[in-house]
Amino acid sequence: MGVLFEAGIFRPLYDHHEAFFEEDGVSVRVVGVPYHGSQYDIERLKVKKGSEDHLIVIAHLYASESGGSMYGNEEIIGYNDLLDADADLFCFSHWHKDQGIVEKGGKVFVNIGSLTRGSLSEEEVDRTPACAVMSFVKTRFQVKKIPLSVKPAGEVFDLVGKIKTEKRAAVMEEFMTTLHKELSAQTSVEVQDQIARLEGLPERVREKAILYLEQAKI
Repeated sequence: MGVLFEAGIFRPLYDHHEAFFEEDGVSVRVVGVPYHGSQYDIERLKVKKGSEDHLIVIAHLYASESGGSMYGNEEIIGYNDLLDADADLFCFSHWHKDQGIVEKGGKVFVNIGSLTRGSLSEEEVDRTPACAVMSFVKTRFQVKKIPLSVKPAGEVFDLVGKIKTEKRAAVMEEFMTTLHKELSAQTSVEVQDQIARLEGLPERVREKAILYLEQAKI
C-alpha cells in the first residue's frame, strides 16, 4: 500500500484530504470519513456543501437503512440520521454485507459490501461482489451496480473443509470439557499436569489437548 501511495496510484481520502473532479462544467467533491471507534460522531458525516454541484461522503463504518447496533457494542448508522445532511450521496464500507443502493429523502445510499469475498461467513459466500458506477450531469446523477465476474463460492472456498474443521473443533471442545470434569473430580492436581503425565498418549495429542485447555482457560 505504501508503494502504491508513493506512486500516486492511491491517495488518502479522509479529514482534510478530499478529491475534487470537474469536467464539462460539472463538479463533484468527494470527502472521506475514516473509522473512528465503535461509537460514531455523526456530525463528521454531515459535511457542508460548497460550490460543487454534487457532494459525495464516503464513510468507513457500519450503516444500514434501519440502524441499530452490532452485537450490542458497535453502532450502526441509520440512513434516517443523515437525511438532514448536505451530501447528495453516501457510500459506506466496513460491512461486507451487500445491502444494495437505496434512495431516501432525496439522497442515495450506496452500501453494496466489499469488492472481494474475504472470509467464509454467510454474507461472503452467498454474495456476488459488485462495484458502483456513478455518472453525473449538472442537476442529477445516476448510480449503477455492476456485478463482478467471479467464480462460484464452491470453487473458491473449501466449504467441505470448513464443515470438517468446525465439526472437529466442536468434538474436541466437548471431549476436553468432559476430560476436565472427570480429572478434576479424581484429584486436586492441575488438569494440564495430569495430561502431561498420561502414559501411552502420543505427544502430538498431548500438546493439542493442553493447547485447547489453555485457550479455553480451563
